[in-house]
Amino acid sequence: MTKAYVDSASIHAALSALLIGRERLGESPWEQQSLLEATYLLMHANVHIVPGLGHYAGPSGPYQHVLARFPQLEELPPPDRRKAARLTKSWAARNAGVLREALDELLVRDPIAQVYSNNSVECFWLHHVQMYGSLFNRDFIPQSARVLGCTQDELLKICERSTDVERVRKWLRDGRRSEEAVLAERAYWLASLLRGRLHEHLAKAASLQLLAHPFRRGVQLDLPEGPGKPVLRSEELFARMIIGAALTRRGPEQRVLSWVQDVRTARDAIRSGAVALPQTVLETHAEGYAIRAAETLRIGGHSKLLARSIDVTVSLGFPVLFALTVSPWWLGAAGPVATQTYRYFAGVSAGDQLARVARSTRSHFRALATLVPGRLERHLRTK
Repeated sequence: MTKAYVDSASIHAALSALLIGRERLGESPWEQQSLLEATYLLMHANVHIVPGLGHYAGPSGPYQHVLARFPQLEELPPPDRRKAARLTKSWAARNAGVLREALDELLVRDPIAQVYSNNSVECFWLHHVQMYGSLFNRDFIPQSARVLGCTQDELLKICERSTDVERVRKWLRDGRRSEEAVLAERAYWLASLLRGRLHEHLAKAASLQLLAHPFRRGVQLDLPEGPGKPVLRSEELFARMIIGAALTRRGPEQRVLSWVQDVRTARDAIRSGAVALPQTVLETHAEGYAIRAAETLRIGGHSKLLARSIDVTVSLGFPVLFALTVSPWWLGAAGPVATQTYRYFAGVSAGDQLARVARSTRSHFRALATLVPGRLERHLRTK
């Protein structure tokens, strides 16, 4: 059975979506996407979180609530990082221009990325320093300095200053406008991009699946598309009910606690076979199964409120998650399954076979672990 890694950036983006609330979430498609994906994937027993690089002092802030309910998320033994770090450094040294483009896309050119990055800094910079000791580590200083157009000494100085929580708090309070705050922010995001490349080498070496955050797409390995797993409509609506119920809570911490507890409850119920989320022909039937599952688990109140919780995600413009495919780490492993799955759920063609296949909820949620190791790719559409 294949273990799956979700990078911590995706989990933190899901938490950020809950922290900023409905008023701002409609302007941030990436945080909507991360919240939907994290809700669905955390119901799978094979999903874990990528271990960090370097010093780690433990969780801080809202992430503490996640690990309190899901302590097993960090239980996988950390893989050997030496080879992955060496490959990442070698690639970074050869691709300074690619990294510079990816960084500018995130912070300058893409307005969706800018909304995400600003929210992430606002919500998690202080917690990042408390978890890792600084805003970025020293592992990639030589490569980063070349990309950022500064000396290694300048970057080391900024790294050292970012160990001071009160200094970082002042950077935030002042709008991150000072020269050192600007350099610190660019170094922070560059380090995040490089970690994405390192995560791929780690997952490949350990034969794991990996779901990476969209902001890392500019530094990902070039991989073929492989086998896939459809997301049943009843499953997706059930995930939306959990999200909608959380977003109706008033305070940021209440939203996070509601979401984490309900996802944990759902994961346990799916493993025990206590809820049914099968394939259906009609949308109303899928919604009925989702509502019954939520009622069984006491998520979000009575059925009318549960139906409205779906409307919350629709009104905010949440995408539809309708399939996951795996891009395998090795060449030659791709097959026709992914294309068939994608076409069926996109409504193009694939015959009636998939519609007739009935799987139990428990076995369907185990299906992800039976797919080959590789990068998890999501197939989304907006309504």
